[in-house]
Amino acid sequence: MFGYHGVVVECAKVDQLQVRLPREVSLESQDPMDGDLAAAAFARSVGVRQRGAFLALVEGGHTPATEVLQPVTKRKQWRMTEADIAAFHEKFTTPTVMATKTGLHRNTILAALVARGIEAFRPNGVDVGPVFLRDELAPALKALKADIYTLARSPPRRGQNLTCNRCL
Repeated sequence: MFGYHGVVVECAKVDQLQVRLPREVSLESQDPMDGDLAAAAFARSVGVRQRGAFLALVEGGHTPATEVLQPVTKRKQWRMTEADIAAFHEKFTTPTVMATKTGLHRNTILAALVARGIEAFRPNGVDVGPVFLRDELAPALKALKADIYTLARSPPRRGQNLTCNRCL
């Protein structure tokens, strides 16, 4: 017998437990949509971290996903194929995605969007996280890139930093 203060475990019981568990069961072999990505995992990868925000976007029909029964947990789960992910990126973008594509810091991008009055996508007033319609952002991103290029090419004035109003 082995134990920690109030918890005592018989070694024979632990050995019996190991015998009863099948060793060949794995989540990868049970996945009915092998190669697809859980919608929640995709949301985290593009910077949408608020609980339920991305699911509201999916359930509202604004981006495609497929609802499946997860075989291990027996719970419903939204999954996204490569085509679903491509459809999301055609219509929407996020500050995290823009930061990856432009090389600018996420906060610089958010400050530029706020300065230009561009607000996140809110279908029927529902908060779906920092998701923006791509069509609304094109002019702001071009102006932001031009401002950054101009700032980088001009010598800094005394007391000027990279977060000046010229960057926004």
